[in-house]
Amino acid sequence: MMNSRFSLIPILALCALPAYAHTPRYGIATGTRISFHENEISLTLQLSYHAAWARNAFNAADRNGDKTVQSEEAEAFVELQWNEHVSSNLKCKLDGKEITLKRVKSWHENLGGQSPPLQFSVNYKLFADFPPGASAGGAQLELTDHVYRGERPETPHFTIPVRGQEQAEIQLVQFDWLGERDPEVDRSGFYLFHQESVKLQFKWVGKKFSELVRNGTPPHLQHTALTPCNCSGKFGIAPASEIVILNGAIQVTYNLAYIGRWAVDAFHEMDTNRDDIVQDSEAIQFMESTWRKKIRRHLKCEINGHEPGIELDRSLHFGLTGKDVPDLFNIWYVFTLHPEGGLKSGKPYRLSIQDDVSKGTSPQSPVFLVPILNHPIAKTHTLTMNWKEPESPIVDKLGLFAARNDSIVLEFSLRERTE
Repeated sequence: MMNSRFSLIPILALCALPAYAHTPRYGIATGTRISFHENEISLTLQLSYHAAWARNAFNAADRNGDKTVQSEEAEAFVELQWNEHVSSNLKCKLDGKEITLKRVKSWHENLGGQSPPLQFSVNYKLFADFPPGASAGGAQLELTDHVYRGERPETPHFTIPVRGQEQAEIQLVQFDWLGERDPEVDRSGFYLFHQESVKLQFKWVGKKFSELVRNGTPPHLQHTALTPCNCSGKFGIAPASEIVILNGAIQVTYNLAYIGRWAVDAFHEMDTNRDDIVQDSEAIQFMESTWRKKIRRHLKCEINGHEPGIELDRSLHFGLTGKDVPDLFNIWYVFTLHPEGGLKSGKPYRLSIQDDVSKGTSPQSPVFLVPILNHPIAKTHTLTMNWKEPESPIVDKLGLFAARNDSIVLEFSLRERTE
């Protein structure tokens, strides 16, 4: 059994698959989307009928034989599938104990009318409660789909948003995959399983962005979150890097603020469905592409003359999704620089960062922010900093060095406190 480490980063592959269910090539297909909440999970099960199976189901729904499926006949068909196939064949277990799935909504798509459809679907929205706090310490979830088992030619599939929850501004759930192989990840931002049963360990770890800002967690996001523009201009793409020294590594919160027509252009670039709405999955795609094609390629980091290891911890956006074209939105990337051997007390370090991410495409210059005192290691270490480039950064009212420049060179050293 494979026990892969907790998955924290939305890594999007290139395969193009729909979010939670698909049209079968023939027959009946079942797909379940799983979304996590603090004290419950929600499931959306879709039964997809195609070709001869769709025609046969249409005829079965046409109870009075008038070659038309009325709305009440369609609703009766939806109810029949629930009673005869779904309710007893979709099983949910938490820590090995079966829990009840509560149906809160059911509907059909493309079933009613006067002629048999080429395809249609029946859908059920379900919720499963679990004891409060069960997810905080981690719990094991197992879902099994035996709906239409033996009648369908295609394997069921399950999908889970990479952040654990629909429309989440940050990743809220950690996963540990307990199956024989890790899931695929489609470009819409969903983990994808093709199998009758899925088993995983999950843990609730986050809160919504507004709560993070209000509670001051994590502290290095406060400045970026409270001053989302980080620039004096009214237009362009404004990059800002906030640098925090950790015990053994350096953490960077990189903010891109899109302002004015740059925000409008990016919104339309993300709207791949051309419905004038940016879905969370489209925002995830945009953030992943921006990280891979722009930031990792055009943000050059060195520690003592060597490129450090870079680990993306998380990404998030604010003011982006929805149907209204924004005139300002922000995306953040929190990543860690790992120097070879880690940061060591008493050793001198020279950190240099060159930011060419928006060079040539925006009138805004990058901003670099470094807390003067508020580093996580302040209670255990003394931090000495010496700015080489630029020589005299300003000190803003929140207690951060602030330099508007294309690059910085910062020399520093750590010493353990002895008192």
